[in-house]
Amino acid sequence: MQQIKLCIIWLAAIILMCGYQAQATTDRATACANNMRQLVIAILFYNVDNPEGLPAYTIDENGERLHSWRTLILPYMEQRALYDKIRLGEPWDSEYNQQFHDVIISFYQCLSAPERGNAPTTNYFLLTGEGTVFEDRHFSASAGKDTILLIESARTVHWMSPEDVTAENFVAGLAPPVTPNHRNFAFPDGSVEIIRPTSSAFNLFVTVIVPAIAVVILAIAIFISLPRHSKQ
Repeated sequence: MQQIKLCIIWLAAIILMCGYQAQATTDRATACANNMRQLVIAILFYNVDNPEGLPAYTIDENGERLHSWRTLILPYMEQRALYDKIRLGEPWDSEYNQQFHDVIISFYQCLSAPERGNAPTTNYFLLTGEGTVFEDRHFSASAGKDTILLIESARTVHWMSPEDVTAENFVAGLAPPVTPNHRNFAFPDGSVEIIRPTSSAFNLFVTVIVPAIAVVILAIAIFISLPRHSKQ
């Protein structure tokens, strides 16, 4: 009887843990979406100060890439001091600029990313190429509000690297999501959409049904453990 009770308690604990992990995954996806929202706001503020619009990357006189948009919006993310130290006239990986390659920028990393806090990488990319907001390298104010501006990806690059994801590569699956079964998209109006499977049913299952099942199982375990009194 004692072994049966222990098995039931372990089963309840496992069910609760699965529900907790699923909810934690959802919470991390939401936190990542909040990061993306802040990035879009910074991009929009940059556009206010620079009418030509944010470039996906800067170039030199030969058309070679120098710096990423992530570097350009640093002043709008309370990183003015770092921005002022970077030499924008030199490539991001020049001998001088390499001194900043160990700097980790937390808001460029999704909370769910395994390398978060341990590497100077980013999970956030502009969607570029034909039909995107950055079709001609600069932010296009004429792009529709439903045009995807920013995505997150498990594939990472250094946050200073002038590298993003083309629409073609995105469609080909070369930018997998950070959080399994969740995908965050940011749009030019500052909104962020979290795509998750059957979200309302999923949330109901995690927050109501899973705890209820665990409570029932624990109640059964308690009932079994109660002493039995035989009739005289």
